[in-house]
Amino acid sequence: PYIIDGLKVGGIVIFEALLEPDCTEATPKHSRDYLLGTNELLHAFSKFQLIYYSETQNNATNLSHGTATLVGAKQ
Repeated sequence: PYIIDGLKVGGIVIFEALLEPDCTEATPKHSRDYLLGTNELLHAFSKFQLIYYSETQNNATNLSHGTATLVGAKQ
């Protein structure tokens, strides 16, 4: 809510965050508090004009976390 309230109409937000891994048993609970669920970022900025959104899984690293990326404009 602070990001949304802090932007003026027409302001652009660029946001990227880690997603919860498919298998959460290996991730400590305190770490999961800072990870996003599927479509959580998209829903948080649902009132914004969506410019770009993607969710990807990164299986190339030892961290099985994917990323959610959003670019949106406040209407």
